[in-house]
Amino acid sequence: MNRRFTVSGSQELERLISSQMDIISNEVQKIFEKNDLAALILGGGYGKGEGGVCKTAEGERTFNDYDFFVITNNISRKLKIKYHQKLQELHKTLTEKFRIDVDFAFPVNRSSIKKLPFTQMWGELKPAHIIVYGDKNILEAYQHSDLSFIPLSEAKKLLLNRGYGLVLARNRIE
Repeated sequence: MNRRFTVSGSQELERLISSQMDIISNEVQKIFEKNDLAALILGGGYGKGEGGVCKTAEGERTFNDYDFFVITNNISRKLKIKYHQKLQELHKTLTEKFRIDVDFAFPVNRSSIKKLPFTQMWGELKPAHIIVYGDKNILEAYQHSDLSFIPLSEAKKLLLNRGYGLVLARNRIE
């Protein structure tokens, strides 16, 4: 990966995050049967290259969370539930190991991408993400990309999400 994960992180922190992405990718691939996993996508701040950096006495470290989107190759809902449960177990292990939340969204079938509704989450993901594993063009099927047409209900969610993030940041700093 040659994109940055942060705006202000050092090269050392960028290398650390990159190595964590490799570990996460390998661990996720171990969960899935051959050909069931189409892509693992890093979204959120780190996927946009705007991930949080916290400077501590020990040096820089990541701040907030890693947001992953899991795209599958058109598997049954029952199988997606099984994989999601395993991903939640992996979430606990990796969150403890990396000291940052490693979140996995519920798996979405590749064929469903073009039918997904216009939401803030997917609308932000399409133009700014990092494919950690799989098909680099997988999000081309998503129909919505102009965030100026985002539904009002999604805009409200975005404001609440950003406000909550500011509260968490203030609490952590204090």
